Amino acid sequence: MKHMFCYSAPPVLALRADAAVPPWELRQLARTLSALSPRMLVQGASTLLLDLSWQRGREQEAARQALDALPAALPAQAGVGRGIVPAVLATHLALVGCVFFLPENEEERMMAIAHLPISLLPLPAWARRRLELLGLGTLSGLQRAPRESLVQLLGRAGELAWLWARGLDPRPFPVAPQRPEEVGAEVEMPCPELSPEALSALLHALVREAFAQAEGRACTGLELVAETAVGTPYRLSCRFAEPVASAEEGARALSRRLAAQPPPGPLLRARVVLLGLVREWGRQEGLLGGARDGRGLAAACRELARRYGSPQVFRPVEARPWEALPERRWLLAPFSP
Repeated sequence: MKHMFCYSAPPVLALRADAAVPPWELRQLARTLSALSPRMLVQGASTLLLDLSWQRGREQEAARQALDALPAALPAQAGVGRGIVPAVLATHLALVGCVFFLPENEEERMMAIAHLPISLLPLPAWARRRLELLGLGTLSGLQRAPRESLVQLLGRAGELAWLWARGLDPRPFPVAPQRPEEVGAEVEMPCPELSPEALSALLHALVREAFAQAEGRACTGLELVAETAVGTPYRLSCRFAEPVASAEEGARALSRRLAAQPPPGPLLRARVVLLGLVREWGRQEGLLGGARDGRGLAAACRELARRYGSPQVFRPVEARPWEALPERRWLLAPFSP
């Protein structure tokens, strides 16, 4: 029986690095490759997927361009297949710096991937264990297994495994959710062994630069993402009860978190990102005193009066001290700060 490619599965290019890639390098690479495809997806910490539907007829040229765009210090394998899983499988057949295209012919495609282990398939752990107990440790075993038996054994996972073993993927390329705007600042450490005071000063400078890029907007949190000398990625975030537009206030909060949770080793590179950007914000002040911005309050009162045609903010005035009932004793007078 001859099986055809599922029409809903687009040609996909997978770029897989041998080691984990820092998040900022993945973001930079995604921006570089956005000219080839507006739809891409990051899988794990080392794989970038591109939908090549926009490159019909020139998939080879597009794959070569994507591979050439990688930094020289980031060796990677590239694979092209119909769907995400076939493209990822193709990367395990490619040499470093080369692109492997899964054959269109079904028999050739199945022979090319037959020796690959089933651990490369995105199956649930329980499904993988059942297949291994049955001696189906490679894709060749899945290719020989009856489709109905796999479906009866694993359900939907069995049907997908049977298709994946043939280099087929019926799933469409997922549409990534719209990422919120990200504003941040990045620096490469001049010296990894910085004193706590120097590290705090550098962190303050990063936060000030990030807020300068925010163009007067406030944020609801800060995140520090760093690469350490010991190879362990370091991530630290702090959230604010109210939006913060002051770089100094944000830097102090992040410094306190850094002191409470120090990195596992010297930092090689650091990036500070503003989370939850908002254009307008308000701050709840105490009702019984406390510092207030008189100019902001006066401007708000004038805006309300202009919008509704009459004063909308009042203050209580004791007009009849002899009255026992509060509603008779006190009157509301227009408030002017």
